[in-house]
Amino acid sequence: MNIDFQAGATLQSTAIGYVLQAMAASGTYDLEPVPGLPDHALPVVNRGCILAVTSLPAPLFRPGVRVAAAELQYDVALLRIDDDIDAVHADVTLGLMEGEPFVLDNMALYETEGGNLWFVPPTFGPAVSVSADGLILEILTPYDTLDQRESGVARAREAIQHLFAPAEVC
Repeated sequence: MNIDFQAGATLQSTAIGYVLQAMAASGTYDLEPVPGLPDHALPVVNRGCILAVTSLPAPLFRPGVRVAAAELQYDVALLRIDDDIDAVHADVTLGLMEGEPFVLDNMALYETEGGNLWFVPPTFGPAVSVSADGLILEILTPYDTLDQRESGVARAREAIQHLFAPAEVC
């Protein structure tokens, strides 16, 4: 699937587009106000989740992520990205599954060598795969070493940078 970014796209909108692409969520999605989240909230109803983006640092909006997931019974991922794009971090709360929402803060966007997208923790532990099935809680991370983790985080960062600025003038 190709996602075409129109002139005026921001790094933040490009990051959301990158996650939408991993979800195979084609079509048109409108930004909607969700209490407690930034103005850039994007309900992806057919994947059971809400994506939002901010350039503000953690822990801003974390309570809103948790409340939205609990009240709306959706998975909520708040991407944190700034112009330096060292990495894309996210606060993820899984509210679609039964029981109390499952909170995973300070996750990083990670791309496997095969091109699959994940939200991964700072070291090891539960992670979230991003696919056409939505956001899926996984017990194990998709890497075996922290060097592999860093490589996958770099792949995700570079993919977003490439989408945002696909050509450079020399």
